[in-house]
Amino acid sequence: MNNDFLTNLFTLIFSTGMIVATIIFYLIFAIGLWKMFAKMGVSGILAFIPIVNVFILTKKGLMFLPGLFHMLIGFSEAKYIGDKQ
Repeated sequence: MNNDFLTNLFTLIFSTGMIVATIIFYLIFAIGLWKMFAKMGVSGILAFIPIVNVFILTKKGLMFLPGLFHMLIGFSEAKYIGDKQ
């Protein structure tokens, strides 16, 4: 086997694997964000609109939570209590 063939094969396998892993991670994150928006009483589809979701997360005080916490809140049994006003 040619060394260039092996290099190209490994490049193809690992780049495809990274793309698939990125897509899977994004889908899990997006579903978690959707569910978190639903728990807040906001339409889940708004989670996919970049400016709108930042505005809503800022308004609800959740903007500074990293993505992992968005997924944890979305997939857990946690309830959104509401604003303290």
